[in-house]
Amino acid sequence: MRSVVAWCPLLFLLAARADVVERFEDQPECLKHFYEEKVPEWGSSTPGAARLCQRFDNRFHFATLFDTNRRIAVYSAYFFQPSNGGGREKRWFVEPQLVNMSWPAGMKDGYWLGKDHPGVYLGERQALNEDYTHSGFDRGHLNPNGHHPVPSRNATFTLTNVVPQNPKLNQNAWRIHESEMTELFRDRCSKAFVLVGAVPSSDRWIVKNNVRRVNIPDYIWNAYCCVDNNGRPIQSGAGAARNTEQNWRSRELEAATRHSCSLRHVYIAEEQTKHLCSHAMFEAPAWRRCVKLTFFKNVLYFITRSLRFCTSVVPNRGGTEVFPRNQRV
Repeated sequence: MRSVVAWCPLLFLLAARADVVERFEDQPECLKHFYEEKVPEWGSSTPGAARLCQRFDNRFHFATLFDTNRRIAVYSAYFFQPSNGGGREKRWFVEPQLVNMSWPAGMKDGYWLGKDHPGVYLGERQALNEDYTHSGFDRGHLNPNGHHPVPSRNATFTLTNVVPQNPKLNQNAWRIHESEMTELFRDRCSKAFVLVGAVPSSDRWIVKNNVRRVNIPDYIWNAYCCVDNNGRPIQSGAGAARNTEQNWRSRELEAATRHSCSLRHVYIAEEQTKHLCSHAMFEAPAWRRCVKLTFFKNVLYFITRSLRFCTSVVPNRGGTEVFPRNQRV
């Protein structure tokens, strides 16, 4: 009995310091990155899913649902904070507790973690920096570094927050998309809660030494909810882009779609206050009334169920789909 009592404080300390948790709800400082502290159901049944409270500099900065089989994130959840510059890391972090739960909490530089544990393979359940080297894909942030000040900005440079992203998409259309979201959040929101995720592919992988290492997602998506000073939702939106170089930005669309988070071949969802960030679930009949059954139906369906707000789209020119705010389906 004495030995059990002696172990209890140690077990409590290990649990309190864990970055890999059983439930986001068990860690209040992690849970606050979700709108109304409600974790979306989408992705929760992913085989091998790990829930990461992303710790850097001894505090949590965002949350990630991570697929340890495909070695990419299902999504990252965060709230927007204006960037103050700096914090662009040259190193890439990994999650020690995806290697061994007894290891100290807090993301670590993968290179030095390997030096500290010679002979221990770090990449069984997560991607490593060398997986991306000469792969032809960018280390594409889900939670973007530009949506945070230091040190939260530093924390986004973890390989559990990136996916293999087509360089042209990452450096052009998606970069513009993230910048427009920054303007929108600064102009219209007291606070903005964001989910950014990836839809994995069935058969596309970064392969190293004849081993499938990192899944190359078919789509990148995000969804946001803006609230006012009283925490009331005032605007929401969602977008998805196919992970190919064809997702380039059309100049003729820029003026028409400014502040609407639009990309070429992207769905955008915006509705008025009473429909934003609502927690009503939309079953198939309501979905069919709400969104046209087109190529991105399943992708946007996942997004709308995750944030639980109804979105509406109709075709617009140039391949972008936008539903005007003053119209309803």
